[in-house]
Amino acid sequence: MSDMSEFEDDTIASDNQITVISNLVKLQLDIEDEVAAIESKLKDAKKRLRKVCEGDLPDAMVSAGVTLFRTDNGYVVDLKEDLKAAISTKNKPAAIKWLMDHDLASLVKENVVVPFDKGEAEKVAKFIDMLEANGVSEFSVAPTIHTNQVKASLKELIEDGVSVPEDIFGLYFFKQAIVKKSS
Repeated sequence: MSDMSEFEDDTIASDNQITVISNLVKLQLDIEDEVAAIESKLKDAKKRLRKVCEGDLPDAMVSAGVTLFRTDNGYVVDLKEDLKAAISTKNKPAAIKWLMDHDLASLVKENVVVPFDKGEAEKVAKFIDMLEANGVSEFSVAPTIHTNQVKASLKELIEDGVSVPEDIFGLYFFKQAIVKKSS
């Protein structure tokens, strides 16, 4: 007979039920391993794709002196310039200051964070109008920046010749090859 000491409560399960449970545990663990392997493989494939579309192919096109290329099998490759922005926590205050100083305050959002206990839905509903009247004294205001909006605005400024502190905004300029089927 099976060892029942593995169960958390006093339920008595049949040998068949124990076998089913054990098999499902093994199946779950196998699938978790499979998902992890696929995610790892996907991460690697994305890295290799980025190397080709943001490195190897643009470099080859620049070396050949072309920004548009048509393949024999009906694809068009267009070379686009783009940039990425990644504002570090360390640089966030400087980035916010720069945006404010350059009339881009609309890109800085203020988040007000107030801890409420579960079941205090009424206080939450009255929060904006009656913060202190409801006895809430513990809160914080945290400015945030939506990187995609900032990136688009900074890209326009750079195109207009405005000097933008690349280090503060973690700007990274790159060329990207866009491959599409010719119509």
